[in-house]
Order: sequence, then structure tokens, then C-alpha cells
Amino acid sequence: MIKESARSLLQDTQEYEDTGCEASEKCTECPLPKCRYDDDSWFYSYKLLAGHYPVIKDLNDGVPVPDIAAKHKYTERTIFRLKNRIKKLDIDYDVIMLFLELGLTSNRVKQH
Repeated sequence: MIKESARSLLQDTQEYEDTGCEASEKCTECPLPKCRYDDDSWFYSYKLLAGHYPVIKDLNDGVPVPDIAAKHKYTERTIFRLKNRIKKLDIDYDVIMLFLELGLTSNRVKQH
């Protein structure tokens, strides 16, 4: 037999306040495909990628690395590191665009 305190923990009717996060005011209305609280590393990876979107776009458009570095005021090494990281990841570009639309970008990324 389950004790009363344990039984109350098992109930799905627990009251909670849906305060959302920086992506949405309410969890139930969030447009992201994953919850930031369920996969924090996913959230912060896309937040960083969204901040680098202009560089990523140039890389995908075939702009040479030295030109990208000069245009965005990064070192060529930084551009090559980002390029290698992108190759290793299975990136959903629609999710990057969603992060941009929501204004979710990393504060550590230089804004131009």
C-alpha cells in the first residue's frame, strides 16, 4: 500500500505555474521543437549558431574563409573552427531561423 504523501507525488493534477522561458511566455505555447529545460545543451548550441548565422550563411554560400573572416572581423582560425563544428553537427537550419525570429542568440557572439 502506498503512503498518502507518496500518492500525492504520483498525481498528474499537481498545480504549477507555467512561466515559460525566454523563448515563450508559456511552455504550452512554445514554438521550439524541444524544451530548453529538457535539453539545455541543444538549446545553447542553437542559440550560439543563431548568433553566428551570417557567418554560417556565407560558408554555405561558398564564400572563401579569408573573405568571411575580414567581413565579420573574425580570425580565419575562428571561421575554420566554426566550419569544422558545422560539419560534425546535424544542423536544422529552420531551427536556427526560428531562434533568430525569437531573438535568441548568444551574448558571447560579436554583433555587427
